[in-house]
Amino acid sequence: MRDWSVTDFFMTILNYPVKRSALAKVYRVSPNTFTARLREIEINHTRTLSPADLRKIIANYDLPSGVEIRL
Repeated sequence: MRDWSVTDFFMTILNYPVKRSALAKVYRVSPNTFTARLREIEINHTRTLSPADLRKIIANYDLPSGVEIRL
């Protein structure tokens, strides 16, 4: 018997432009923690992330299951 999870039924879709606060929710961390993680990978600027920034985040931290970003 399969153990179902919420992500089996629902998908979170983020449309560009994507803000840091939205990604913090997706990664289930506080905005301050997420900002600190972004600084670790040298993303230090605006709240709205560029497509290049998003690629860098996904390359370093993967995208949580059940999440899609549409550019």
